[in-house]
Amino acid sequence: MAETIVLDPTSEDSGNSQLTLTDTASGIEVLSQKYGLADRSRITSSGPDTDYERVVKSGRKNRVIELEVRCFGTNMLAQVKLLQRKIGKLSQYRGTLKRTLGTGEVIVFDVLDADVVVPADHLFANFSSATCSVTLLCKPLGRGPEVQVATFSETTLPAAVFSFAAPAGDVPALGRLEVTEAASADQAFLHWGVECAGYLGTAAVSSLQFAGTSRLSYNGSTALAVSGAVSGTVLNQGTLTTAYAAIMGMASSGTAYPSHIGTYDVWARMYTPANGGSVSVALEWAQGDLQNYTRNEAAIIGPSRAGFVYRNLGQVALEKVTSGAQRWDAQIIAKTTFTGDDVAVDYVELFPVLEGYGEARAVQTTTAITTYRAWDDFASGSYGGSIVAGTPDTLPRGGTWGTVASAYETDDFTVTGGVAQRTAVSDTATDIRYGRLVYASGTSAMAEAVSQIDFKLGTYGKAQGAAARIVDKDNFLAAYWSPSQDTIFIQKVVAGTPTTLSSFYEPGLVTYGYTGVDWQIMLRVSAGGTWVARIASVDGVFGFSLDGYDSVLAVGGALASGYCGFIDWHPVATAETRQYDNFIAWTPRVDAAVFAGKKATVYHDRFRRYDSAGTALGKAGDYRGDYFKIPASNVGGTVRMIARYTRGLPETGSDPTVDDIGGTVWATPLYLNVPEP
Repeated sequence: MAETIVLDPTSEDSGNSQLTLTDTASGIEVLSQKYGLADRSRITSSGPDTDYERVVKSGRKNRVIELEVRCFGTNMLAQVKLLQRKIGKLSQYRGTLKRTLGTGEVIVFDVLDADVVVPADHLFANFSSATCSVTLLCKPLGRGPEVQVATFSETTLPAAVFSFAAPAGDVPALGRLEVTEAASADQAFLHWGVECAGYLGTAAVSSLQFAGTSRLSYNGSTALAVSGAVSGTVLNQGTLTTAYAAIMGMASSGTAYPSHIGTYDVWARMYTPANGGSVSVALEWAQGDLQNYTRNEAAIIGPSRAGFVYRNLGQVALEKVTSGAQRWDAQIIAKTTFTGDDVAVDYVELFPVLEGYGEARAVQTTTAITTYRAWDDFASGSYGGSIVAGTPDTLPRGGTWGTVASAYETDDFTVTGGVAQRTAVSDTATDIRYGRLVYASGTSAMAEAVSQIDFKLGTYGKAQGAAARIVDKDNFLAAYWSPSQDTIFIQKVVAGTPTTLSSFYEPGLVTYGYTGVDWQIMLRVSAGGTWVARIASVDGVFGFSLDGYDSVLAVGGALASGYCGFIDWHPVATAETRQYDNFIAWTPRVDAAVFAGKKATVYHDRFRRYDSAGTALGKAGDYRGDYFKIPASNVGGTVRMIARYTRGLPETGSDPTVDDIGGTVWATPLYLNVPEP
């Protein structure tokens, strides 16, 4: 098979007008080729403590390719013009050179600039032959065709772990990791890791994920059956104190230590009931003789954060030993601010970071409102003196104010001085259903919803806040500040049963110096079942937020849609006026790392994911870490990867269920050393 060289091949872009330089039948051929060297470009440093220069940054200079191209015969002038035109295009707009070797191997070079010299000699004038000198400035590495190297699917464990043969080439390949959301739920967080040099591809090398109940237990930790656990049980420690104590170790027995090589992020899926205090969970780890332990920074699980969470426990850096056993160990330790609290470990995962690691996160930004579903400043509408009682009051936008049928509490808000206020005392103390809950009629059947209200912070009451997905008095979602408890709560009420989804204790909020209608609560809920709640001072100086997921809020759930409104619950006899202003409800834009049933792709130079409709590609709100490159076969024979997503963000959200995940991996081999003809 003869070698061929093509400028701007159609295999790179179907719209190209390609020029084949090895088409002797058309009067053009390549007489010689030089592919040069992609020299190193290094930045080094040295100091008094080293006897060599450390490499701070290393890269490659661009490659210069030189071709002698002969145009001849009756088509000489036409071929010279085509060549000049193509070189002109490459110099202005860039392009590619495709070289197909006699073996069939294809290498493509990305052209950054180009030049051509056409001789005006006697051969050109008398013998219809012109030997043109073509110089191409290209990126340093040639690339082969993209090939599929792996597919993966995980329907049982939290993360997909899979391996495949390292791609061809002599430098890391350009990767394309395509993840397919397989659980029909928006995923807020996606991360992945890849390793090759430290992975030996044998049974002796430890796994990348472990069940908590499969590891050594400490201090009386025992298996506990919990709905939602990966294997049905978690390793639970139910007698936490204010001092750190170990829950579990990474060894599966007294001598069966893990034997990884490399640097790994350690992640844990953990479970807590509604604790009374804040639980701190940390990782202590050591290598070799296991005597000198390092304690990583602790992850905090707040009080009343009931359910499963996903937290990063920091990194472990594991060197390859020169002699003795390759081993390391770690123990997960925990303490609490309220003696007797519980914490349990469901699964532990190791994500390699040295050869490639990345994270995509959803960011639920509050962009300019395009359409109000409801708005009331309690000054511009039509009011009969109170909200709901008698003739329904009309909002400036969003219909009329109403209350849920057969409400438990009937004392209404009055509208005066540009605010809605309520002075009722001694509401029934059973639960939040016995507060006064009102809604705007124009917000019916909202699935994607934001409900927001400004308020004056009280001192004695139980609830001041926003509500969404209001179906009736026994079915709604609320985010409220509890002045008497110094805590923000997010509660769902389903079939008359309130359940706290999350809470955050912030003592002394009333002392921050805000006295009027200076506080704001925002509750955001998505059709995928995720929610975000935020309390902030109206001036934006102070604020904090919580987020999570609940299946009853997703499509098909009991609270899949409903009205937006606000709530006031004052089950004490102490009188005080609670004021509310500037109610807004709107349909927000929704972000996800991977939308329900759609795909997200990590390329070698960017991250993109399809929108919720599956029609357009865009960026996730935040991407951190590396883009995707795959170690080549000259590093090792086998590549191992791990990929995982969660419905909630790991810092603040929940990890309520283990979702199926699948996808495909492609590699584009890269070549530094290019054979000369």
